[in-house]
Amino acid sequence: MIELSNVASVFPVGTKVGLYVDAVFDAGQPSPVGPAISTAVVAGDGSLAFEGGVNDGTTYVLAAKLKGEWKVMRRTTTAATSETGKPVGPAGGDLAGEYPDPEFAVDMATQVELETVKKIAEEGLRTPVIDVTGPLYGAVGDEKTDNTLAIQAAIDDASKAGGGVVYLPAGVFMTKTLSMRSKVCLRGATRQTSWLKLISGSTDLLSTLKLGEGGQDGYTARELTLDANEAGGGLGSAWNSDGRKVTGFDIEIRNGKVNGLRHRQSGTELSAAEGGDDSFFLWVWAFNNGENDILDEAHDCTFTHCRLIGKAKNGFKNTGPGSEAILYDVHVWSKSERHERCFNFETTWIATACTAEGASVAQVRVKGAGVWNGGRVFSVAGAENTPGFELVESGSRLTTRATVINATGTGGAFRAVGESVGSGSDLDFIFEGGKSVCFTKAEGAKIGFSEHIRVTPNLRGEVTIGEPPSVPSIPSAAELTVDSNARIVKVSGKEEVKKVKATYGGHVVTFVTTSEAKFADGENLKLKEAFSGTPDDTITLACDGTNWYETGRSPN
Repeated sequence: MIELSNVASVFPVGTKVGLYVDAVFDAGQPSPVGPAISTAVVAGDGSLAFEGGVNDGTTYVLAAKLKGEWKVMRRTTTAATSETGKPVGPAGGDLAGEYPDPEFAVDMATQVELETVKKIAEEGLRTPVIDVTGPLYGAVGDEKTDNTLAIQAAIDDASKAGGGVVYLPAGVFMTKTLSMRSKVCLRGATRQTSWLKLISGSTDLLSTLKLGEGGQDGYTARELTLDANEAGGGLGSAWNSDGRKVTGFDIEIRNGKVNGLRHRQSGTELSAAEGGDDSFFLWVWAFNNGENDILDEAHDCTFTHCRLIGKAKNGFKNTGPGSEAILYDVHVWSKSERHERCFNFETTWIATACTAEGASVAQVRVKGAGVWNGGRVFSVAGAENTPGFELVESGSRLTTRATVINATGTGGAFRAVGESVGSGSDLDFIFEGGKSVCFTKAEGAKIGFSEHIRVTPNLRGEVTIGEPPSVPSIPSAAELTVDSNARIVKVSGKEEVKKVKATYGGHVVTFVTTSEAKFADGENLKLKEAFSGTPDDTITLACDGTNWYETGRSPN
């Protein structure tokens, strides 16, 4: 016999309710496809008593047709009591499931706290919670059983119900590639105890369809370890994410032959012009991955409190058109097996309170434009002369604020690789101990740092300036083009300058003539009078977005 109390919030007093085996309710059907085991009428005190019963551990369905629609409640019997269980939501995509009064719930395979169930009831949420080890799915966390079909079925069922939680209790669950779905949360008990581990010969452990192929939007993985198992024959990444509004919380990503976490946004319908990606990754731990611990190829992603520990080629890398990364308290460091670069920024980024430590080639590589607020950058024993910030390609520029740089040796706190890098950079940093050179450059490189370079050496440190920042030099011509970040430009030659290509309003440039260059009043040059330069003469012009106006000149 099965006796239930306080069910009137789902089934009104006097309602005839059927007791069904769960399989009788097919996900694609709006009504039962088989007979009830037993029926009972809800008593005046809200109780139900069925003469029939089901085996311990079996999920069953209580259902009644009200106003033309079936109301459904799923429950699970246990060995401890014959009538336990919290509802786990709709029985299928078209079945309108209802949660009972919160006091009705006592226990469930996922052991959700009663207060959580109360909150669900109070907020009117309808989120199923599916335990992959339950009788309907049968996953086993023994580090041997192939659980691919069981876990994928749980993910798919949660998605069909409009979203839900797929729960992995403690254990090591072996699986091939799993495909995440929109509005599904894949959740473990704790990061330390719930593991997904890739079976040999498979590519990625956790993956998604590309957005352009049906796409995934708003899914979550949390409190799990994702082990791509390279040593055991895994071929890809721990988490290969493609989507928008993705969340990762307290996730460990390890042993990826390619990447730990790769996140991108491939669908054109979710482009940056429509609001970007807005994914968020909090407390990500990465160990022993191949190319990158984290590879960010999406727009407007945030990474917070992440710990990335050697040996990947890059700790954190962002790349791709439109990629913009926001980082807070991301710590990348190398032990015996070193990253080549702790951070490798190829597009726009902002990093606050981050730490780069112990890489073998450069602590931070800057190809685009970025801001490094606070934090620390330093070398360690075995990589004493590794550059702090390495700037590559023309147009690379960097802003630092109160950054502590420690013992970068002859590698330099800032190293230029390529021509005219660093123009427009604004550097504020502090040396703290050890021997360090401020500026170094590769052969043929030109350092273009031009503004507000403040060096505050700690008394314990031994600091030298090294290669001084250089000022860009261009030959005179009828029309000059200047870099939008330039503040001082040397002009060689004798040809008369009649026009300077406009940059932006408020841009001020001081031109230094190195021979006899001339500037003519007219075209878009608004001068007091024609300017004829001799070596080391200067004329300063301000742009309004179209024309350049003389603000001063200084014959020397």
